Amino acid sequence: MEILIIKPSSLGDIIHGLQVAQSLKTQRPGVRITWVAREIFAPLAEACACVDEVIVFHRKAGWAGLRQCIREIRNRRYDWVLDMQGLARSGLMTWRARADNKAGRRDSREGARLAYQFMPELPPAGRTAHALDILLEFLPLLGLEARADGPLRFREVKASNLPPKTAGAVVLFPGSRRAEKEWPGFAALTEKLLAAEPGRTIVWAGDQPVTAPLEWPRERFFNLTGKTALPELLPLIAGARLCVCNDSGPMHLAAALGTELVAIFGPTPPERFGPWPLDNPRHYVVQAPASGLAGLEVGEVFALVEAALAADREEAPAEAPAETTASIQSVAKGKSSAADAREAPIEIKLFEPRHAEPFRRLNLDWIERFFEVEEQDRRMLGDPQQAIIAHGGEIVAAEAGGEVVGVGALQFIEPGYYEIAKMAVDPAWQGRGIGRKIMARLIERARELDAVRLLILTNTRLGPALHLYREFGFQEIPTPKDSHYQRVDISFELQLTPES
Repeated sequence: MEILIIKPSSLGDIIHGLQVAQSLKTQRPGVRITWVAREIFAPLAEACACVDEVIVFHRKAGWAGLRQCIREIRNRRYDWVLDMQGLARSGLMTWRARADNKAGRRDSREGARLAYQFMPELPPAGRTAHALDILLEFLPLLGLEARADGPLRFREVKASNLPPKTAGAVVLFPGSRRAEKEWPGFAALTEKLLAAEPGRTIVWAGDQPVTAPLEWPRERFFNLTGKTALPELLPLIAGARLCVCNDSGPMHLAAALGTELVAIFGPTPPERFGPWPLDNPRHYVVQAPASGLAGLEVGEVFALVEAALAADREEAPAEAPAETTASIQSVAKGKSSAADAREAPIEIKLFEPRHAEPFRRLNLDWIERFFEVEEQDRRMLGDPQQAIIAHGGEIVAAEAGGEVVGVGALQFIEPGYYEIAKMAVDPAWQGRGIGRKIMARLIERARELDAVRLLILTNTRLGPALHLYREFGFQEIPTPKDSHYQRVDISFELQLTPES
């Protein structure tokens, strides 16, 4: 069977299309796949193991480039043409192709659907479904299951331009296709990583050059932005310990290759454009507050990175290397008092009256960063002792040197059933595992109160929190209809047993 897939751009969309093509070829061996790609993306399609031939569309050549591409398309007859682009040019390519069956996106634009005989159904979420889920619906047209097929497989690519120390590195991609999707905190994040991870190599990568400070240690930091060809991203990302990306093509490539990643989102919804699948515990998603990406704290992203790297430290020797470079010391210069304070041990204490004010302050600061304060918030935070403890609940506070740096609460629902609520950590103290300590103590206290179930009401924008809940074994459930908060759009529950 001969299949032509038309998906000229962009990088992330092509990666999703290749995942569909790989599933197609896995479910129906012997299929021959020809791919239409723009000149800048053609090398990636050529490297993909499921693609047999690539027809290059030279878009910058204008109508001459389009005519040449169509001539090459017409050199062979196909059983199926799948237009995954759904725009005027791809519709014209589909119309001119010699094929028995022609299918295109149901959400196509610019009159492209005039070229189609078939259009796959949209997923249940419709046009708001994830981009890959929309493309997977092409497969049932061929009698196949709408499913992806594991990590995306590529042929071996020579990476002569990559430094030898990039294997196992933390790879950061500061750029994105659109400026409004670029988080401005990558330099500050890199400084924190260089200071906190003395044995770790840090790499910047991406197609556009980004200037990095010259004082960063050359033996541990490599700036490859603007220096690597697209195929070279494959071994770089596949060999990385962790990738940190904006909403971008490299983010989708890392997800498709199975590399653990932290994805940073601003104006675009991760539900549609996040790393697929969204429930993969190796995908840490953080979304900026309503004020925009500039309002996303470095400490919040750093906490996610440290959470992802925590497994390495658990397996590493107890003592880390003592030596640091002069440049790292200069980064921390002038911050010694704060660093000394952060060395204080964290203690999780049950509620005392002096905790009421920091409980209110930390929670209000956190809520106002992402949402609007609601009436239920004001009731609980105005007098937490009366609203929570007097009704059979509990409050815990994380203290460091006498300072409250994190809080959390158990709210009584009914005998044996409690809600974990009002968890917040001081941004200056993120990255110390305080949220995990608070969660562990709340679960422990719930057992002491003979709880058998725990409920969490939250929002899908809070990527770090969702990861924490799943890490402790919480399972997603339908959101209760009587939720007291407008912002709640996802809920979790944990069944407590004597063994768990």
